[in-house]
Amino acid sequence: MTRPAHYDEYPLCSELVPGVFFSADDGIYIVDDEGEVCCWVESEWVEDPTVTLTIAAAVALATAKGAAAVRQNIAFQGHLLVALQEETFAKVNDIEE
Repeated sequence: MTRPAHYDEYPLCSELVPGVFFSADDGIYIVDDEGEVCCWVESEWVEDPTVTLTIAAAVALATAKGAAAVRQNIAFQGHLLVALQEETFAKVNDIEE
């Protein structure tokens, strides 16, 4: 299956995992088959360093569940991220026992 052409709109960025593009000189972009889900540019995290926690959470969710999960998480007001945290917590507890 061929990816939609909009994935090619980030030629100066590296793709960390499918749909997560980054560039130290540019920003971080999360893209799914519908289009760009969200992005952050350096000036945003310089102005408000707390946004880095949001970026990390979105990248973790995209890595674990795919970039489209970030779009769904926004629509479901964070519930997918909470579910991912609960999955992680359950796995960690299984390992420790």
